[in-house]
Amino acid sequence: MKKNVVAPIVLAGMVLGTGQAVFAEEQAPTGYETINNAEGDQYDPATGVEIPVKGTLGKLDNTDPEENIPEGDDRWLKVTIPTSVAFNTNPEKENKEIMAYNYTVKNLSGRPINVNLSKFSGSEEAAITKLSLTPKTGDAIDVVTNGVVKENVNQLLGKLEANVGAYEFTYKGTVDPEKLTGESTKVSYNMNLKFEVLDKNGESVTK
Repeated sequence: MKKNVVAPIVLAGMVLGTGQAVFAEEQAPTGYETINNAEGDQYDPATGVEIPVKGTLGKLDNTDPEENIPEGDDRWLKVTIPTSVAFNTNPEKENKEIMAYNYTVKNLSGRPINVNLSKFSGSEEAAITKLSLTPKTGDAIDVVTNGVVKENVNQLLGKLEANVGAYEFTYKGTVDPEKLTGESTKVSYNMNLKFEVLDKNGESVTK
C-alpha cells in the first residue's frame, strides 16, 4: 500500500497601499475537506465533527467502485494482459512486411487506469527496418528502427475506463530480406507496461 505525504504550502503576498497581507487559499488534498471556523458558525463544539468510518473484513473487491480502498492505491489494479506477443513476416508480401495477431489489455478494476509503455528491450537485428506497436486507434509507436531498439519509451498508451476499458494493439513493420542471415531468423524482445491507478473521476492522484 502506498503512503501519501501531504505538504500544504501557503503563499503570502502584500497588497500595495494597504499594508495588509493577502494569503492564497489553502487547498485540501484529495479525500479531505477543510473546516474553516473563521466566522464562528461552521463548527459546533457541543457536537463536534462526525466522520464516517468504513471497513472491509476479508478479501477486498477491487472491481467494486464503492470498495474501501484509498484513491490511487495500487490495490485497485486488476487488469488482464497477454502472457506473450508474437509477430512474423507476411509471405504474401515476400516477407518484407511484419504482421501479428491483435492483443488486448483490459481494465477489470473499479477505477480508471493509465497504461504506459515504459521500456522495450532486446537484441538488435539489422534486417528489421521498422517495428511499431500499433494500436487499434491512435498513433503507432516505433520501437525498432533500422535494427536499433528504442529502449526507454516512456509513452502513454491510453486511459482505460473502470471495469470496461480496453487497449487493443498489434505489431507492424518492415524487413529487408537481404539482411537476413538465413531462411529464418528468430528475434526476441520484452515490452514493459506500467499502470497508474486514477481516482474515480479519472484524474491522477497526488502522492
